[in-house]
Amino acid sequence: MRTKENKRGGSINKRPTPKKQTTKKPQYKDYLDITISKPIAYSLFVITFIILAINIYSYYFTCDDAYISFRYSKNFVDGKGLVFNPGEYIEGYTNFLWVIICAFGIVLSIEPDTFSNTISILLSFGILIGIYRFYFKHYGYKLWIFIPNFLLALNPNFAMWGTSGLETQLFTFLLLMGTLVIVDRFIYNENIPSFKDNSHFTIYFILLSLTRPEGILLYGSALLGITILCRKYFKQVGFIRKGILGIFLFGLIIGGFYSWRLLYYNNIFPNTYYTHIIGFALEYGLLYLLMFILEHFYWTLIPFMAGLIFTWKILSENKRKYICLLAIISSPFFIFTIMRGGDHFEYRPFSYLLPIWMLIIVEIIRHGSKGLNKRLQFTQETFLIIILLFIILSSLLPQLVFRNLPKVTVNNPTPHVFIYNKKLRDIPVLGGYYNILEKIQFLLQKYLICTRWNIHYYFSLQQKMCADKIKLLIDRGILDSRLKYGCVSLGIIPYYTNLYFKDLHGIVDKKIASQPFRKNHIFHMNHQKEASWETLRELNIEYFIETEPFIIKGTSGIPWRFHNEPVYILDVFPDLFFLFGSPKKSINEVTTTFQHKKLNIMYFK
Repeated sequence: MRTKENKRGGSINKRPTPKKQTTKKPQYKDYLDITISKPIAYSLFVITFIILAINIYSYYFTCDDAYISFRYSKNFVDGKGLVFNPGEYIEGYTNFLWVIICAFGIVLSIEPDTFSNTISILLSFGILIGIYRFYFKHYGYKLWIFIPNFLLALNPNFAMWGTSGLETQLFTFLLLMGTLVIVDRFIYNENIPSFKDNSHFTIYFILLSLTRPEGILLYGSALLGITILCRKYFKQVGFIRKGILGIFLFGLIIGGFYSWRLLYYNNIFPNTYYTHIIGFALEYGLLYLLMFILEHFYWTLIPFMAGLIFTWKILSENKRKYICLLAIISSPFFIFTIMRGGDHFEYRPFSYLLPIWMLIIVEIIRHGSKGLNKRLQFTQETFLIIILLFIILSSLLPQLVFRNLPKVTVNNPTPHVFIYNKKLRDIPVLGGYYNILEKIQFLLQKYLICTRWNIHYYFSLQQKMCADKIKLLIDRGILDSRLKYGCVSLGIIPYYTNLYFKDLHGIVDKKIASQPFRKNHIFHMNHQKEASWETLRELNIEYFIETEPFIIKGTSGIPWRFHNEPVYILDVFPDLFFLFGSPKKSINEVTTTFQHKKLNIMYFK
């Protein structure tokens, strides 16, 4: 032991100073990053499939607009060409590839609504499989890789567009697969991407652009992401040449398709393009976005996004490129949707991007929680509880919005205006939250923005009932199948009655679509041109049928948009009147025609 001498020559023993006891900082354990066994992984895989199947079943429906595509498919199979009305070459659809796919179902003698919904359901499961395959290849059997698919399987928007008869899930599937190919071949691949790699993702985006015109914008976003994030390959011999060959392949096929469209329909864009106002409606788009964020509680991700900033520099280069690439591909289309004012359908444009966003969200949660732990010293157990709450708020709670819907009958054709589930509104805190959302929803609905799934569901059921009644009128000889008819909304009624129809908005008529917009028109997110009575007369429309052509006897009020023109009420069913107008015939001609058939007819003006 060391000693220290004092002035008198003695020595003093020096006691060792005791060390201060410091409390150890709790070690951060990333439970989400643990590796699980294959049996557990496959069990979770099956559970997500079961959840998605139940969710899709609960939202199963076929949208009225889908029957526009079905009629084109039917006429194509019947040898009449890709037309709505035989002999009139007008492109009233925006989903060419989907129309061709539905035609295969008709060739197989499968009803197009059944066939299209079956394909959409399979594509929904294909999206989950694509994400799992990508994760298993690059990360193995980690627990966190199941979060995106659980969020998708529980998401009401992903489930409701898993049917509908529209091309939504096809577009979503192709976009996701093309994006994952880029990540796999350009971000996580150490070798120089080959021409096969370029052509592989290009084919997905070609099919995407044949499904909807917006695919071209997304292909441009993908090229932008590759250009920004994969500059290291530019110095390699042959990389730029292979990339140009891929672009040439895209331009050759899509350019050929647009050339065919110009020759076949005499228009470079679908006819529906000319029925909309061309411009921006940013204020409505921001409300549409606000509604989406609030309803799904995505604002709860803000702390995790802040945490991600703290850990951004310590992430691997590939991880940073991966997150940036997903953001770059989805951002232009997202901005375009907001700038144009949102969409008529409930969050459908966002549904295209949902799988990509879920991949981003899981990275925000994983790495954001690590960043917050450094700043706030939270335990992983705390973050696991927060993540569980996020899943409940963002996926499970929105599921309650459309539960316990009333039944649609002939006497109650449109029983439900959108109102949030009363059970949610009875909860003290959530009640005020959903009251705010309901006010935003009613404001958007005023301009036909974000029209909800249940409204489309009811409308389709109502139109099917009307189509069955009109078929009875044709079978009884009351309506002549050789005449030309007008209607407000194309879809179920023209498809099932097989009558010649022109719609009020000009979707299948170039004359209506090319006319100027009405003066002092009010913006609404729908086809915004509307034919006048004179225009319908010039088109030789014999009878015009309203959106709700059958009204219950004893009901007050007549749904008729042409207030200055006569409306006829035909007494043909015990409990229902048939409502219509005639742009071509005078009052005497119409009444005489039906009185000869010994039918009671009334008219109002």
